Amino acid sequence: MNAYRAITDDQWHRIAPMLPEYRPRKDPRGRPFSSTRAVLNGVLWTLYNGAPWAALPGDFPHYKTCHRRFKAWYDDGVLEKIIQQLFGALSEPVYNQIRSRMR
Repeated sequence: MNAYRAITDDQWHRIAPMLPEYRPRKDPRGRPFSSTRAVLNGVLWTLYNGAPWAALPGDFPHYKTCHRRFKAWYDDGVLEKIIQQLFGALSEPVYNQIRSRMR
C-alpha cells in the first residue's frame, strides 16, 4: 500500500452511505462520541502502518473505539465494500491483509 493519507471528501461521499449511522449516547458517561469519518481514518491508519491498535496517534479517536467499530464493520461485511470502493482493482490484497489481522 501507499503511504497513509486521510480519505478525501470525494471518497467520503462515496462510502458514507455504506456505513451504519452511530448516534451519540444519551448517557454522558464514557468516551465522547467520535465521528464515523474520524474512526475510519484511524482504522485506515492502523491498516496502512500494520501497527498495533494501541499505537494509534492521539489525533485519531481512542484506539478502542476504532477497533470496536473495525470489528463491527468487518463482521457485518461493510468493511469489504468500503475497501472495494476505495481501492478498486487493488482491493483484494488489501482485504486479505485485513483478513489476516482478524485471525
